[in-house]
Formats: sequence, structure tokens, C-alpha cells
Amino acid sequence: MTNIVLEGKRGIVVASQARVVEEGRELAWAEPFVRRAPDVKWLIGNYVQASTETASRPNSNGHIFPLADLRDAVQDIPNRPLNYLHIPNRRIGCFTAAEFVWPMGEPSAEAAGVEEPPIIEVLAAFWSYYDEGLWPSIEMAHRDGRLWFSMEAVPESLTCMAESCGKSFTYDGPGSLTYCAHLQRPRSQKTLHKPRFTGGALIVPPVRPGWVNANIKEVTQLLEQDLQLTDRLYKEVAAESPQLETTEIENIVTILLHAGG
Repeated sequence: MTNIVLEGKRGIVVASQARVVEEGRELAWAEPFVRRAPDVKWLIGNYVQASTETASRPNSNGHIFPLADLRDAVQDIPNRPLNYLHIPNRRIGCFTAAEFVWPMGEPSAEAAGVEEPPIIEVLAAFWSYYDEGLWPSIEMAHRDGRLWFSMEAVPESLTCMAESCGKSFTYDGPGSLTYCAHLQRPRSQKTLHKPRFTGGALIVPPVRPGWVNANIKEVTQLLEQDLQLTDRLYKEVAAESPQLETTEIENIVTILLHAGG
């Protein structure tokens, strides 16, 4: 499962497909955190992939999240709010647990090398008591592969990974005059230190084209702000969910661009 990443003015937005926790399905690490209740539904999905000294995994924006930093950051994910479509104050639940999942199985000794670094997987509770009418659309989106998590992180600092540079800077958004020339370039490789995860959103493609809180003119202006970025996000969402219709892909891209500010 691939993460789709956007670096916005307010932080790093990470999007990946989410899935509904179904009765009787093996939950591995998440099982102890799931409490069966009629007014709580459960969702699970990827959050972010780590990098190690022996296996660097920069994402599509060139971001590298060190495993050592994520070991601390993962502890702050539980109890962060889950909202709907990044709509302010439309809180529909919270993240309840987070854990590292090793795609190739956890190595017996990290010193021996890691071929595939771990991914942070998250568990979230949806409070159906407060928004019961929303659940059928979430279930339908899940069945059709149209259900997404979109999370935001704000790093404390970043280090340029360009050869012969290696300078570190206090994080000041996607682009800053305080950064070196390498970091002024789009998708330059950089290590993000001590990320603070602030929560996230559940994305369900709206029934009607266009973002639910924007008119057609606003949506058009948003998509045209950076045509290269819009095109990249469109291709990544389409590759991750080939079953989506064009308007549904545009909806997800619009929501991600809005979330990034």
C-alpha cells in the first residue's frame, strides 16, 4: 500500500487507503485495542513508512522519516482527532492505537540490516452515535476501494540529503529562504526529524463532483495553483486506486491540496 504525500504550508499531508475492520477478521497487533460496541466502528490503515540506515525509503516528495524518530512520534498518534474531509470541527472519531508493521517480518537483529523498513499502521474509532448517517457511505467507499486516511505531520527540523551538503534547518514550511538552495527545489531529498503527528481526516469521495465546501471557481483555482503538483497527485491516486472515476480522483486531489494549504 503506497503513501501519497503532499508538503503544504501547514505541514506534511500523508494519504493512504483505509479499510473497515470487519467482524471475525484477524487484526494482529490491533486486536487488543478494539472494543466491540454498537456505537463505535473501527478503521485501520497505513500512516507512514520509516527509513533505516541500511534501507532509505524517501517518498514521492523526497521525505525521509528516520525509524529512530518515528519510535518516539508513534506514541503521540493515539487520541489524536479524526475529522471528515479536513472540514474544521467536523470530528467523527479519533485514532486509538498505532504500531510498526514489518512488511518482511521484524528482523532478529537490526544491526544485521533491514531490507524493507517498517510502516506505521493506525487504528481509528468512528463515533457512529454522533454521525450514524455517515456510516453507509463509509462502508460503500471501503467496499469499492475508495476509502482513504489523510494525516498531517509537522517536523521539528529537516536535513538536506544532497551530496556534499547535509545542512540542517528548523522546519519553516515547504520552502523557506532559511533553507539551502537544494531544498528550494521541488521534491529534493530531505530527512524530517522528530515529526509531530496532529491527527487526520477520513476521505470519502463526495457523491457530487467538487469538494463539499468549495464552489466550482474555488476548486478550479486550487487545482491550477501548481499544475505539476496536481498532475503528480492525480497520477498517484489513479495508480493506487485504478477503479476510481475521473471525478472521484479529482475530488481526492482537491481535498489533499486544500489540506496542505
